[in-house]
Amino acid sequence: MSATLTINREPGEHAVWLPSSVMFDTFVEEITRHLDALDSGLATEIRNSTVQGTYGHLDHLSSDQMTALLKAVEDLVMDEVPSLEQLILFTPNDETFIRAKCHYLSSLYELKTLIYVDNRVRNDLSAQSTILVSKDIKWTAPGWTAQLTAELLYSSPEIQFHHRETALMLCYIISRPIITLDWSTLAVSHFCAIATGLKNLSHHFKHTDSGHVAYGDKITPVMSAKVRELCNLISADPRTRHCEQDIDDLPAHTVSMLRVLNPEQTEIWKPLKRFKDGLNNLFRGLRKM
Repeated sequence: MSATLTINREPGEHAVWLPSSVMFDTFVEEITRHLDALDSGLATEIRNSTVQGTYGHLDHLSSDQMTALLKAVEDLVMDEVPSLEQLILFTPNDETFIRAKCHYLSSLYELKTLIYVDNRVRNDLSAQSTILVSKDIKWTAPGWTAQLTAELLYSSPEIQFHHRETALMLCYIISRPIITLDWSTLAVSHFCAIATGLKNLSHHFKHTDSGHVAYGDKITPVMSAKVRELCNLISADPRTRHCEQDIDDLPAHTVSMLRVLNPEQTEIWKPLKRFKDGLNNLFRGLRKM
């Protein structure tokens, strides 16, 4: 059973979030608890605007309230990322729970984007991001599009379970605004994991009227077109010819990222290794508490 959270009803601005009832109730509980300490009035407004497990609406919120809500959702997402990493690190065999956590995180990413592009938040949506697929081929898209694409790839259960090094690479990427990414030197294992993830995302955005957790007049048509475009560019890259063999011979969750990268590119990924080690040390410390 799904719930409906209406964000905006204006023509050209229509946006709705369609999570499961359980996911909806979890979000309302967590976001209002978070807002109680920051803006108790907004927390009360959201509680009064939602019906448990079924419906809610944000279209009456002011510009200041929507901006505050966006900040709260961003904080909630930042809490969920280490929570997912901790689950995978300490309970890697709990597939059902991890998949549920991935699904919840990806839904929050879509909700965050729906709020981010809302006209009441007044964000500058003109910024562009670029991904260099190869030396001569690049993909350019609105900054929020590149960010959401990378976030949804990161929260993909398939990438989390079968391509952990790629998941950590994506976790590092989404920790800051995406301006330019150079994927022309990515190892085949990472490239193939991303190619598979993009195919799934392309299918996800193909049908805007069914099976969606989020829909928005601003985000869905753009995501549908740009994800498909990036998917086609990556699928045409010569590295994808070796995907099946590479995945069979070098499963990403058992191979060190620094070993599968070209030696001359190793220096680029040292910050990522430090980021990964820092996450692992943090979670081990939390476990001892």
